[in-house]
Amino acid sequence: MRTTVALVLAVLTNFLSVNAKEVGCPVGPQTGTDCAAAASPGDSALAFREDAKTHSSTVEDEEAYGEANKEKEEWSTKLMAHKRLLDADLEEANKKKCKHASITVHKADGLLAQGYFSVDPYVKVTYKGDENKDLTFQTEYEARTANPTWNHTEAVLLCNMIAPMRFEIYDKNWVTSDTFVAQAELAGREFWKDGFSDSLLLDDGGKGLLHVTIQH
Repeated sequence: MRTTVALVLAVLTNFLSVNAKEVGCPVGPQTGTDCAAAASPGDSALAFREDAKTHSSTVEDEEAYGEANKEKEEWSTKLMAHKRLLDADLEEANKKKCKHASITVHKADGLLAQGYFSVDPYVKVTYKGDENKDLTFQTEYEARTANPTWNHTEAVLLCNMIAPMRFEIYDKNWVTSDTFVAQAELAGREFWKDGFSDSLLLDDGGKGLLHVTIQH
């Protein structure tokens, strides 16, 4: 019996000594009780649990932040890949719907009927090319004539079956900027499928005709 009691007392003294060291209490025969009061086993266990809880919460927050960043990066990568695929598909679709063609601007009739006594006319043609860009070319000018003949042919790549083709006639000037004379538009449906060869009525200036041909 005495042996058992001595053993229990030894274990209790050792436990109190460990707790006393954690809180900086001196350990001795006469201070063991006070030290035990200052740092009881319950207080130590509670402090340990709080520390563990705080550490666990911090680790969980860091892990959650890391997971959120990882998920964001994955979505960003997927979106970029999807955009590249869409751009590639659009480019391929544009290539498939484009047509090689030749545009010939033959001549114009009756330009002086629009109020000009003398003109040096040329034609600027605007059409939709690759990537739906507006592209232009122009003829040479014909000196002092109301009925110019250009017979200018241009090889082009047409890439919009809806957008109209625009023909603008300008008077070539040598001192000031060139003067707008008249224009005509040809709807995409008029030339996309079978081409076009006919006269266009000029507007924005009066009467006049422009003769053009579009061949695929």
